[in-house]
Amino acid sequence: MPHILIVEDETSMSWALAEGLSEDGFTTDTFRSAEDAWKWLQTRSSDLVISDLQLPGMSGLDFARKLKRGKHAQPVIIVT
Repeated sequence: MPHILIVEDETSMSWALAEGLSEDGFTTDTFRSAEDAWKWLQTRSSDLVISDLQLPGMSGLDFARKLKRGKHAQPVIIVT
């Protein structure tokens, strides 16, 4: 089953994304910060990342850039 990592600091948006994607057969993990998602990705993998642009700490755009420089080559969708 494809896995999607959701990085969203607004609880209602995170829940809506995860719920809708799980209804379509995807597994998801959600994080409120890019730093927490990055730590998770050090030992696991994901097929896709959906990240909010404005996050506390590292922005979604900076997170996408960090993923591209590292070993994580999965696609990233930035939402606002």
